[in-house]
Amino acid sequence: MYRPLRVLTTCVSRSKVRSQGERNCHGFNDQTLSEKSYWTTRYETPRVRAVDWLAPADVIADHVVSKIETLSTGRSGSLVRLLDVGCGTSHVPLHLLQSLPYPLQLVCLDYVPGAARWQSDVLAKSSLYNKLSTYTCITGDVRALPFRNDTFHVILDKGTLDSLLKDRRRALQSCDMMIIECLRILRTGGVLLQITDEDPDLRIRLLEEVFSRIQVSAHVSYSQVETHGYECFMYALSL
Repeated sequence: MYRPLRVLTTCVSRSKVRSQGERNCHGFNDQTLSEKSYWTTRYETPRVRAVDWLAPADVIADHVVSKIETLSTGRSGSLVRLLDVGCGTSHVPLHLLQSLPYPLQLVCLDYVPGAARWQSDVLAKSSLYNKLSTYTCITGDVRALPFRNDTFHVILDKGTLDSLLKDRRRALQSCDMMIIECLRILRTGGVLLQITDEDPDLRIRLLEEVFSRIQVSAHVSYSQVETHGYECFMYALSL
């Protein structure tokens, strides 16, 4: 049962909030990015390439590791359970396994089997920073996650919500379903991290509206992800 509504935000300015139609992430503005057929075409091919859409994989991984170090499980050096939703063919999971000093139980999830297979093949060839770390790559839908409540310390979303917001008919419904599911499987004290190039004025307003619709009390903060001439952000959602 979610707590009564109480939305807390940090670093927020609403002076530039625009309409719902302008909330989709900048750059790509294509309905096809919300369609499974598009991603199936990308990932179910013999020669799938690694793609990190928003920032270099090592940069994102460094930001995620820094955030983990602020959590109680990170400070204690105990096992970290991390879910990468919509993992695609990003190298972020690889960098996390190679750089996180704590034992990491990593799950990579994508709704296209080809992406999960690609991640499994790449990670099988990697060397682990911590020999107790493990990984699993599975197929699933972020709107109906196949996990029990209170499972993960960290959930990482690198543009998956952005893609759902491209759907002109079901954007809000899919957005609500994804947030509900992610918060359901998040452990107490855990965090949902969203990597996106959407401006904080827009993304935080969007999340506030989601929290209001699903009747959940949550806190949102953000930091800028340093890239070479391209602006993107990491938003941290916690209960």
